[in-house]
Amino acid sequence: MIPTKSLSPKTFLSTPPPEPPSASSSPTLLLPLPQNSPSSSTTTAAVSSSTTLPPSSSTNPAPTFPLTSPPSSPPSTTVSARSTASPPPTTTLSTPSSGAGGNMVYFAALRALDLDLDPVKIVGLIMNVPYFSGEERSESEQRLINDHICPLPANDLMWSLSLPEGADRDHEYCNPMVSEGVYGEKIGRLPRCFINGYGGDPLVDKQKALAKIMESRGVHVEPHFVEDGFHAVELFDQAKALALLENVKKFVHSTISQ
Repeated sequence: MIPTKSLSPKTFLSTPPPEPPSASSSPTLLLPLPQNSPSSSTTTAAVSSSTTLPPSSSTNPAPTFPLTSPPSSPPSTTVSARSTASPPPTTTLSTPSSGAGGNMVYFAALRALDLDLDPVKIVGLIMNVPYFSGEERSESEQRLINDHICPLPANDLMWSLSLPEGADRDHEYCNPMVSEGVYGEKIGRLPRCFINGYGGDPLVDKQKALAKIMESRGVHVEPHFVEDGFHAVELFDQAKALALLENVKKFVHSTISQ
């Protein structure tokens, strides 16, 4: 029990010491017991920061802790794990997407060139049938005007709903040739790029144009264009899906090994 006489500058616990925590438990705080303890040797009570105190009851009362910390001993110096740990390793990232997502990967990567993403480093861009167009009709758009996936009227409607109000399809977000005039030499700072497309896609000519623009700016481009297939064919044809995954796998492995 807590003595009724005036306490010395040290504040004591009155409960018997619990079992010491294991080596894997969290750090412990050692508090001295009263000097008039029955034991002649110095005894300490270990209180783990992770210990769950039992509920108060008549048979198992919870210990009563003092409301103030001992004023006589200065706090110990604690070194946080963060200050002693080594810096996190650089995380490499290849950003993949299809269709409109391929368009967003391209412009997100251009914007990321101006950002400090440490410790993340974008080392590759994966664009499957990226979505681009323009006011002037390409040969593939004219040839596939009634395509069952991307018919030209639907394509034009989606661009009119997506571009800024008042903009036409010669906006930088739509026409890769216009975007080259806007971003210029910045395009040459892009990481390695993978572009996949099919001859039966109305957008394939613009996809090939984008690949040539990046190559002309010094970007390492791995173009994969085959004549058979259409926009998003890998969603319907398992063989095309497996071929795409295999090509992406090779690109990722060769990119992270650089």
